[in-house]
Amino acid sequence: MVHKVLVEVTGGGKIMLRDFVFLILFFVLAGVWLFSWLVFHIAGGLIHLLLVIAIISLVVHLVRAA
Repeated sequence: MVHKVLVEVTGGGKIMLRDFVFLILFFVLAGVWLFSWLVFHIAGGLIHLLLVIAIISLVVHLVRAA
């Protein structure tokens, strides 16, 4: 069973946390990509797959919000 988590917003409205899942995913994946690139400086294309997935999750968030 999926639990619905509500976040209180100023003004009395409520926003579902699940509405921000793709935005949160974007920031997490972008952060992991940046950390990995700076610390390990991996030249392979596999680490850049994280960046691509992060951008896709941002686009999905923006499309779903519209």
